[in-house]
Amino acid sequence: MSFPPGAPAGAGARGGSPNLSRPISRAFNPSRFVSGLLMLIAGVLSGVSATVAWWTDSFSSSNIHFLPGGSLTGSGSGGTVTESYAAYGIGPVEALYEFAFAAALALMVLALIAGILGVIGSLNRIRNPIRKGTVRGIVITVLVVSLALTIIVPAVQPYALSKSSGGCAPGWNPQSPCDSFWGSGSQSGTSYTWGADAGFYLMVVTVVLLVAALVFWVRAWSEPWGIPPVGGAGTTPPAPGINLPTAPAQGSDIVERLLQLKQMLDSGQISPTEFQQAKSNLFGGPSSPPSPASPSSVGGVEETLARLKAMHDVGQLTDTEYGEIRTRVLARL
Repeated sequence: MSFPPGAPAGAGARGGSPNLSRPISRAFNPSRFVSGLLMLIAGVLSGVSATVAWWTDSFSSSNIHFLPGGSLTGSGSGGTVTESYAAYGIGPVEALYEFAFAAALALMVLALIAGILGVIGSLNRIRNPIRKGTVRGIVITVLVVSLALTIIVPAVQPYALSKSSGGCAPGWNPQSPCDSFWGSGSQSGTSYTWGADAGFYLMVVTVVLLVAALVFWVRAWSEPWGIPPVGGAGTTPPAPGINLPTAPAQGSDIVERLLQLKQMLDSGQISPTEFQQAKSNLFGGPSSPPSPASPSSVGGVEETLARLKAMHDVGQLTDTEYGEIRTRVLARL
């Protein structure tokens, strides 16, 4: 088998056997690290948003703050007081912010879990590729819910206030908090200004961070897990000069050539179909009868099994691939 210039060293790409006595180098992946870091920051911001005001109504020297959960605060020259929404006769608003509180905490937990997995994945400590899809699914779920919160709260709060007994009294000009989430108006000679507060904008920033995290995660999706890319991202398979196996390999050469094939697959130089076909050729095809065993071949099989296990342990082979290839090697005894 010949390889183009720049093929990975230490895995038989330039001749010689791969060194499986120590773990194969697992490259740091910046895209997955940035994605994980953004998820962690988004999780922290979501948690903080559950503790600060999402909406404020200001008038004269006083302010009323709507917080996630079951209470609001009022501040003025006389100090700050905390009351339940029900005490002000705005129970429907309380239901809305109870929902926002629970959602923000759930988003925090999920985003932190996804962020931890993302950072670990950047160090190539996650061997099973299905977990890449798991993290992506969590990020999409958190993104959709956080985006929904930034839409639902401004859309529903004015309606909830209008349906509350302690909502908006008559005489507002030109509008009241029962008409819009953001705005200004006057009532009985007092001017009011209202709109979103820090908690709401923290959730908006969370949405932005999650979008960026998802972009980085999808960008890292095509990069190999555990093997540095050869020729950069987007390499088209296969390059001239790469000769795929067309005949069965023998002894430890099976593992060496299989490792080379796996590197070519992960770097994008060959397609999954080509990898499967070449792997089948290495072992003589699915229907090929096993070769008769001999003392020397038994020793070769033992060495082959040991190398296969080492490749599996460092993530070069998935559980399915390892089981399939191990069965074929054992069939030669």
